Order: sequence, then C-alpha cells, then structure tokens
Amino acid sequence: MFVDDATFAKLSAAAVSAQIGVASGIKVVSARHLANLKIHALKHLQPHRFAKDYQDLVWLLRSGKTELSKQEFLELCRRYASDELYRKALADWELA
Repeated sequence: MFVDDATFAKLSAAAVSAQIGVASGIKVVSARHLANLKIHALKHLQPHRFAKDYQDLVWLLRSGKTELSKQEFLELCRRYASDELYRKALADWELA
C-alpha cells in the first residue's frame, strides 16, 4: 500500500525489528499499524483482496500483538472503514 510521507514517517518511527529467514534486524511495520492499514484497505473493497486482508486483520486482532482495545478498534473502523466491518471483525475476533 502506498502512503503519503507523513504517514510513512509515523509507520517508520513505530517500526519494530524482526528476523526474516536468516536476516535479522529487519524493520517492519508494527502490528498495530499493520492492522490500521488492513482496515483502510478493507474500506476500499477490492473483491480479489478482501479475503486475504480480512483474514490478516482477524489474525492480528486474535494474536493480541496490536494491543488494541475493542473501543480503539471501533474508533479505527469508524475512522478508516465502517461500523459494519467492526461488527463482523469483532464477532470473528471473539471466536478465538
């Protein structure tokens, strides 16, 4: 996903180090910011991407790595997507 310079600066500042294969110290977007990006992507419904982005979002929520409360998740959905996405994802999040 392409983002503007200001958004990239926020994502970069909160990036975390990860090991990918044999490479370590690779900077990746935080789980919280990745969830934000997934929510935003789901707002712009692309049928060929929906299942992947939605499954990724639910997995991130279930993992607890986003450290999002349900209230914060609601606010993000209202800001970047819809109440409908919130209700659907919350139901799937709570199935875990």
